[in-house]
Amino acid sequence: DTVAGDDVVNIIEHGQALVVTGSSSGLAEGTPLTVTINNVEYTTAVQADGSWSVGITAAQVSTWPAGTVNIAVSGESSAGNPISITHPVTVDLTPAAITINTIATDDVINAAEKG
Repeated sequence: DTVAGDDVVNIIEHGQALVVTGSSSGLAEGTPLTVTINNVEYTTAVQADGSWSVGITAAQVSTWPAGTVNIAVSGESSAGNPISITHPVTVDLTPAAITINTIATDDVINAAEKG
């Protein structure tokens, strides 16, 4: 599934906990999955509806480097066949910026400009 709403972890989200979710088809409920992000492994299991999720703490998210971070999910089918998928996420640590433009060309509102 999409991570952080848009597959971009911005500078604000970089300091927050995230839940990474996904879905599967053809895997039995309880099938164990390994989710690897930034060389850290998390374990989870397939739910009855095929979904899975794993919580990532704020401390762990904050270690993700700027650029592309791959989320890899792996497991094994009931027949013993390996399954895996990788989903790239962008970590954008560019600070947000906002400005206020000059008011009345000189930042002074005089009697004539007051109206």
